[in-house]
Amino acid sequence: MKIINKEGVDKYLNNDWILRELENINNGGAKVYTSDQWLINDPAKRCVYDRVYRDFSKVSKDFKLLDIGGGLSTFSHSFLGHLDYEIVDTCNHESNEDIGRAVKEHTKMKLSRSDWKEFQHSGTYDCVVANDIFPNVDQRVEEFLAKFLPITKEIRMSLTYYNTPRTYKVKRVDGDEIFYIRPWDGLRLSHALNSFIHRIKNPCLEQLLLNPESVFANGRQVCIIRMEGDL
Repeated sequence: MKIINKEGVDKYLNNDWILRELENINNGGAKVYTSDQWLINDPAKRCVYDRVYRDFSKVSKDFKLLDIGGGLSTFSHSFLGHLDYEIVDTCNHESNEDIGRAVKEHTKMKLSRSDWKEFQHSGTYDCVVANDIFPNVDQRVEEFLAKFLPITKEIRMSLTYYNTPRTYKVKRVDGDEIFYIRPWDGLRLSHALNSFIHRIKNPCLEQLLLNPESVFANGRQVCIIRMEGDL
């Protein structure tokens, strides 16, 4: 496991290959989706992407990758297009027109527009990725791991948490209630991961309790973990 810090981001920026590829996409007139724009705007996000995805460029075309919440991204479709690449995402950030365009342009991409909880997988995978989803967007960490660890060789996750007080004011989509939600801190995250510690490569859960200077504008901390699946 690895905490994303300033030293790591600075090291990545010495060879910012993702930004170069994104600039080529822009200059070539290809469609830039929301996920692409997030990468363009945030060097720390590019560092996280590099840590999670970069070595997939070296695997064979038969490698089966399931990307939970991967979204639409011209960059990702290009970079990972040689794989057996499948995305599970509700695609709330894109219009139906753009979603249809992406599916037509990237014919090898498999897109399931659903919540991962309802997703019906068709087999097993070499790797399942969840980047920038848990637990800030989705707190069902233990349920996610219980569902996907049995059907993959490896799970990779970038996990977001806050070790400084923070509150979200949110509204139910199926009702009128207003909730005030406290995002997970490192202690809560470490408790959730502790049951799976024997699967985590190089575990060091006590790092989650620290609060180094954040490299993100909203002060969040991000940890990248790799977990061994059952296959």
